[in-house]
Amino acid sequence: MQTIDLVFHDGSRNKLQYVAPPEGSVPADFSVLLLPALGVRASYYEPFVRALSQRGIPACSLDWRGHGLSSLRPSRRHDWGYRELVQDTREALEEMKALFPGQQNMIIGHSLGGQIGSLVAARYPELVQYLVLMAACTVYDQSWQGVGRLRVAFAVRAFAPLSRLLGHFPGDKLGFGGREAKGVMRDWSYNGRTGEYAPAGDTFNYEGALRKTRLPVLALNMQQDEMAPEAATRHLLSKFGGQELISMKVVSAQEAGVPRLNHFNWAKQPDFFVDQILQWKQALA
Repeated sequence: MQTIDLVFHDGSRNKLQYVAPPEGSVPADFSVLLLPALGVRASYYEPFVRALSQRGIPACSLDWRGHGLSSLRPSRRHDWGYRELVQDTREALEEMKALFPGQQNMIIGHSLGGQIGSLVAARYPELVQYLVLMAACTVYDQSWQGVGRLRVAFAVRAFAPLSRLLGHFPGDKLGFGGREAKGVMRDWSYNGRTGEYAPAGDTFNYEGALRKTRLPVLALNMQQDEMAPEAATRHLLSKFGGQELISMKVVSAQEAGVPRLNHFNWAKQPDFFVDQILQWKQALA
């Protein structure tokens, strides 16, 4: 795994982590940026990134600010929200354009990474040619069902005020999402209450842009995933224009060839899911 130093628009630092394809491999015509779930380090996805590179795909990953190789940690002094995550992703994609000239960009976003990847594709369509949502959905409580709806409804109303009180979100203590910036939880909660994306401090109309966005999107869900149910993923997909370009598949543990499949462990079964993505990509040709 190699790294490239990134200095973002506000002076904060991070590292773009990437694995180049082995010499002699047949090169793909696209490169990948993998965006993590809330509170998950990019290093968790290293087996998946390496599996992509073995198939000739230049593959990168990026820690969210506040995690892993980021120079920041959330506190009362250091805060940010979806607006900054979108801009960080844009700058990482621009670095990839320089690193892999002539390649198209594919974002593979897990959970929160799928949400932010969707916003980036809407705002900067010239930088994203393909989007893959891995166990990703909105947290709009009305798109959930049963007990899950009750849990999400509570979370989107409790986490933001708790974060304001403490100056950060104590996900590391609560067992959800890790220590996070209060601004991220504010924007996360807004989506949960309203079903819309309107990052604080950002005047860009993401909802309108999503309706105009036409690009190939693949959503891969894990059967019985309580953190990304099918109905909530469909709510996210419904925001996009070009519905004929959207594909969705719900994967069972049996199909993936594992005893158990959940919101996170798909990343440790990379070959099956890389195959799914490449078959979808080839079918677009």
